[in-house]
Amino acid sequence: MAAGLVLGYAVVCRALARRWLPAPRRRDPEGARAGLAPALQWGRGAAVERLRALHPRGPAPKKVCAMVLVSESMNRSLATVSPDASMAEAVAVVQRTGAEHVLVMDEQTLVGILCACELRGAPPGDRVSDRMSGPVATVRPDVRVEDAAALLRACSLGCLPVAVGGLILGTLSEAELIRAGVSEPRPHCRREHRRRASAGRA
Repeated sequence: MAAGLVLGYAVVCRALARRWLPAPRRRDPEGARAGLAPALQWGRGAAVERLRALHPRGPAPKKVCAMVLVSESMNRSLATVSPDASMAEAVAVVQRTGAEHVLVMDEQTLVGILCACELRGAPPGDRVSDRMSGPVATVRPDVRVEDAAALLRACSLGCLPVAVGGLILGTLSEAELIRAGVSEPRPHCRREHRRRASAGRA
C-alpha cells in the first residue's frame, strides 16, 4: 500500500511539472548561428571601420630620415703630404691612395689642402706650399651632415677636413654626402665649384 501511495504521488508531481514548468529547449546549432549572424556581421563591420580609420587610404607618409652626424659619414682614410714636398711627391700620394683631396700637414698641423685636379699639369719640381689652398675650413664630427653639406655649397668647397681641437679625424667630400643621401652628384674639384658658382651668378 505504501508503494502504491508513493507511485501515485510521483505521477501527480510529473503531471504538475509538465503543466506549470516550461519545456526544456532543444539544442539547435543552425538556429543559434542564425541568431548570432547580425551581431557577428556588425562586429566585422565595426572592425573594418576601425581599421580604415587607423589606416586611411592615400599616399604613404614620407619617411623621416634619422639625424646623421659627420662622424658617421666621414672618410677616415687620410692622404697627407708635407708642405715642403714636391708636386711629384703629391702626385705619388694621389696615385697610391686614390684620394681626390690631399691634406697638407706641417707635422700635426693642417696648413693647406690640395685637390687632385690641381696636380695635373703642375711642374713636378714645384713645392706643395706654392700650390696648396689655405687657410682650410674644417667641421666638427658632431655636426649634422646636412649642415656640413650647406657649408660646402656656400663656400664652393670640394672637401671639409673633420677636426676636433686641431686633431684631424677624417674628411667629408661630395662622395660621402652622396652616400649619406643628402647631396646630388657634384664636381669634387674646388676650382670647378667656384667656376660653376661664378657662372650661376653671371
